[in-house]
Amino acid sequence: MKTMFTISTLSALIAGVSGQAMAVDYTLYKTPNSQFEEAYANGSLNYADGGAQPQAAYDVKLNANYLNRQSTEFQSRQFAIDAAGSTSRDSADGADAVTSSNLGLSGSVDNYINGDPQGLFWSAGAGARFQNLATGTEQSQYDVNLGLGYGRIYDATPLARAVKLGKELSTKGVINAMPSDNVLMDIAHVVAREDEYRSKYSTVSDNTAESYRAKMLADVEAVLAQAGVLSNGLGAAGTIYANEVLFEMAVNARAHGFVVRAGAAYTGSKIGDLSNDEPALKFDAEYAKPLGETGQFTNTFSFVPAETTKRASNTMRYTTEVTDNTEWQNQWLVDYQDNDGIQTTSHTLSSDYVVRLSNRLSYSAGVQFNQTSGDGIGDEGDLATRVTMGLNYRIK
Repeated sequence: MKTMFTISTLSALIAGVSGQAMAVDYTLYKTPNSQFEEAYANGSLNYADGGAQPQAAYDVKLNANYLNRQSTEFQSRQFAIDAAGSTSRDSADGADAVTSSNLGLSGSVDNYINGDPQGLFWSAGAGARFQNLATGTEQSQYDVNLGLGYGRIYDATPLARAVKLGKELSTKGVINAMPSDNVLMDIAHVVAREDEYRSKYSTVSDNTAESYRAKMLADVEAVLAQAGVLSNGLGAAGTIYANEVLFEMAVNARAHGFVVRAGAAYTGSKIGDLSNDEPALKFDAEYAKPLGETGQFTNTFSFVPAETTKRASNTMRYTTEVTDNTEWQNQWLVDYQDNDGIQTTSHTLSSDYVVRLSNRLSYSAGVQFNQTSGDGIGDEGDLATRVTMGLNYRIK
C-alpha cells in the first residue's frame, strides 16, 4: 500500500506539472547535430559508534556514471558506463564487513536510412554487466544485438542553456528585454556548435579554452545585438555572466522525441559456475518530453525474450529545477526476470532533493523504496525503505 501510494502521488505531481504553460516550446528545437556528455561521481558515509554497541557500524557507498551522446543528421551514437561499490558492517559483535560492486557498459549506433534524419534506421548495440554480490556470488550478463528502429531523440539542452543565458542577462540589466523565442533558438544553434568552435579556433599553443570561447561569445553577442536587445555590447560584466552560463553552469539535460527498436540478439549470463548463452529477440523504446519550463520526463523500456530466460525493465524519470540551485529528481525502476521458470519482479522508487553548492559540487538528500517479489520470495515481498544523503561531483 505504501508503495502504491508513493507511486500514485508521484504520478499526480508529474501530471500536474505537464499541464503548466511552457514559456519556450523545446519540442520545436530539432537540430540533429549535437553532442551531450556528462560524468558524475557521488558517495555517502554512515557511521555509528559508542553506547552499548560491541563495535562501530558503518555503511560506505560510491557511485560513478558517464554518458556520451553524439548525433549527426544521419547517425546517432551513445555510450554509457555506470559503476557502484559499497562496503558495510553491522554493530553486532564479530560481524564482518560486507562488500559489493556493480559495473555496467553499453553502447549503440543508429544509422538512418534514405537520408531521413528522424525516420527508419538500422541499429547495432552491445551491453554487459558485472556484479560481485554481497553474498560473495559473482554474476554477469551480456548481449549483442542488430536490428531496425524508427524515430529520434533530440537533445534540446542547448536551448535550455540559451534560456538561462537570456534570463541571467536580462535580470542583471545587460540586455534590455528577455529575448524572443526565435532569438533564443538562434543562440541555441550557436551553443550546439561548441565542438565545431573548439576544433576551429583552439590552437595547439593555447591550452586554455579562451580562444574558442571568445569566438562563441562574440557570435552570441552578435545575435543579441541584431535582435535589438543589446545596445553597447556585453561588456566586462556581461561577458563574465555569459561565460559562466554557457560553459560552467550545470544545466539539466532537456530532450524530446521517441525511438523504438526491434531486432535479433545473442545474450548470455553467468551466476557463479553456472552459465547460459542463447539467441534471443530484443525490443526497446525510449521517450522524452520536457514538462513545463523546468521539468523533464523520460522513459526507457527493454525486453529481451529467449528460450530459457526473459528480461524486461522499465525506467521512468522526472526531474525539475525548483530554483537555479536546487532540483528534485525522481525515478521508478521496474525489473522483471524469468530464469528457466523462476520469476522475480522488483520495484525501486527514489526521490531526491539536490542542492548545488557550486557549479560542480552538490548535496543530495532523499528516500528510496524497494520491493522484490516472486518465486522463493513470496507474493508480497517486504518493503525496504532507505534514507539517503550524499555529495555529488560533476566531472564533466
